[in-house]
Amino acid sequence: MTDHNSSSKPKFTLDEFINYTDFLSLTLAPDNNESILIQTKHLMWDQNINEYRLYLQSLNSQNRKLVTSSAMGSPKPLWQGEWIVYIARNTLNNAANEQQVYMNIYSTLTEQTFPIAVRKEPIHAFTWSNTNTCLYFASRTQLSNEYYKAYNEQWNDVVEYRDNERGDTIYRIDITDLSRVKIEPVFNISLHVLELICAPDGVNG
Repeated sequence: MTDHNSSSKPKFTLDEFINYTDFLSLTLAPDNNESILIQTKHLMWDQNINEYRLYLQSLNSQNRKLVTSSAMGSPKPLWQGEWIVYIARNTLNNAANEQQVYMNIYSTLTEQTFPIAVRKEPIHAFTWSNTNTCLYFASRTQLSNEYYKAYNEQWNDVVEYRDNERGDTIYRIDITDLSRVKIEPVFNISLHVLELICAPDGVNG
C-alpha cells in the first residue's frame, strides 16, 4: 500500500542531509527594538568548509537579513548601540593578505560594513569601551623578524612549542572617525586572554 502523502513530500539529497546548520549564539538588540542577531555555522560538505553567517531577525515579522557569510566562529560578535562587531578574514585570492584578520563594524542603521585590518594573528577576545568610541582586542604578542630568526636558530624543532608560550598584547582601536582608524598597543601580558570586559567606570579594563 502506497502512502500518497509521504510520496509527495520533497526528499533530501545526500548533500542536503549532510550540509547542516548549528546555531552558535543569539544576541538581543541592546535597545530592545525586538530584533536578534543570530550566529550560525554551516557545514558545506560539497566544499569541505565551515561557513559562519550572521543574520538580523525581526521578532515582529519573518524578516531576516543576512549580515555576512564570511565571519569567524569565535569570538562571539558584539552588538552595542547601532554597531555590530565581528571577526572576519580576507577572502581575496592574494597570498600576501590571505590570512589577514579583520574586525568588521556593521551599522544597523545604514547597513554599511566598515572593515578594519588588525592582525594576521587570531583575535582571542574583544570588547567595546563604555563610550562606543573604542574597541579593545587581545592577540598574541607580535615578535620582530630578527627575534624570529634568532628563535628558530636556538630552538629548531621545538619552535612551535616555544612560540605557543607567547603572551598576549591588548590593543585599542579608536573608531571616532571610521575613515581614519587608529590602532595602538596598550600593554602586554604573559598569559593568553579568554575574555575582555570594560570596567563600568571606563577607567580599568
